[in-house]
Amino acid sequence: MIHRPVDAGDSGETLIEVLVTVLVMGLGITGIIFGILTAASGSTAGQAYADTREELSAAAARIQAAIYQPASASGACDTFPMSAYTAALSGITAPQRSSGGNVAVKPTVVRIAYWNGSAFLSGSATYLNPDGSGTQVPGCFYDSSPGSSHMQRITLKQGVDQITIVKRQP
Repeated sequence: MIHRPVDAGDSGETLIEVLVTVLVMGLGITGIIFGILTAASGSTAGQAYADTREELSAAAARIQAAIYQPASASGACDTFPMSAYTAALSGITAPQRSSGGNVAVKPTVVRIAYWNGSAFLSGSATYLNPDGSGTQVPGCFYDSSPGSSHMQRITLKQGVDQITIVKRQP
């Protein structure tokens, strides 16, 4: 009996098999690259959020350390305290990128509400005068009155983030 040798040249992959392998490998590598890029951008966003919170906390500390600014007795509630607290923030610089551009805007004072003995009221709000006269007084009236608890709720904003603190006259 004569045995013929098997032709070894026909055992290779077909073109379709090679193309499918290249496609699967390409998709896998692309997925890995996008995963790495997503993780890096998430890390950058997290760092930017942490920087913003740190800046807001530093701004809040500056305002807490500043001298208490009572509301104007003339009824211009937010004018004087707002400008005084804004001046307290003037030394804060926004974090910088290595290229020199600012990462975020500086924190700003956006709102001051005044304690009237039972709630915080904005300067534009009115309530009945506590002297019993029945007249309406601005929301900051109690802040400039003798014997007041002298408390202000100050809201700071940086970008889309904000922080609210309560400042009390010592």
